[in-house]
Amino acid sequence: MGISLKVERIKPEKGYTVIHNHILNDTNLTFKAKGILVLLLSLPPNPRNLSIEQIARKHKDGASAVRSGIDELKDAGYLEVHQINNALGQYDGVLWCLRDTARVAETAQNSQEIPDAENPKPDSPPSEKHGHINTYKTKNQKARKLLPQESKADAQLRT
Repeated sequence: MGISLKVERIKPEKGYTVIHNHILNDTNLTFKAKGILVLLLSLPPNPRNLSIEQIARKHKDGASAVRSGIDELKDAGYLEVHQINNALGQYDGVLWCLRDTARVAETAQNSQEIPDAENPKPDSPPSEKHGHINTYKTKNQKARKLLPQESKADAQLRT
């Protein structure tokens, strides 16, 4: 036996936000992130003094909870944050680009197509492990430095 749901609704004339169901059904987002996304989508374009701290002050969650929800929206592809610089190149604010659809699939596809030229991955891992040579004295033994062309085995034979 499951839960029965009865919904009572009013017919709003103004002061409402239309949200697509795919946002609410996105299993990659927590309820916290969904709530922040719906809140941001309900704001007018270019709201004044928008900040994580302002959102936290107006709601029960603290700034760290709001920040983690914002990070989750960034990771899921709903939000991009860009730094704005003035003509002199100085910091002039932040631009939040919000979408009502995630852009992760496009980003993941592009990252597979373009190899990272700056940090290429090796074709195969190193074939052998190189151990470290102990050159420090311990309580029961004296440290012995190896000669330039002397191996560990040669050094052990000489002692």
